Amino acid sequence: FTDETPAVSAVVVTPSELTMGKGTSTQFTATVTNAGFASTGVTWSISGQQSANTRIDGQGRLYIAQDESATTITVTATSVFDAGKSNNATVTVSAS
Repeated sequence: FTDETPAVSAVVVTPSELTMGKGTSTQFTATVTNAGFASTGVTWSISGQQSANTRIDGQGRLYIAQDESATTITVTATSVFDAGKSNNATVTVSAS
């Protein structure tokens, strides 16, 4: 039994930066540092994309659409236990 107060102290996204081609996908992972019985779950989101077909799934797999025109996309993992704890990764979209 632990009397530690449930808390999340950090979220780290791996890889933190990379370059991806159009029409490819990459798996991101989130490591959540917690105390007590705080959930280590995260929600995934992306920003900066121009194509409606560029998306990230609930497990952290990012799909870059063939018609993506953005050059930089930000991937964010946010703690489900403490929405104030999150971390970003930067994806550079290559022209090829």
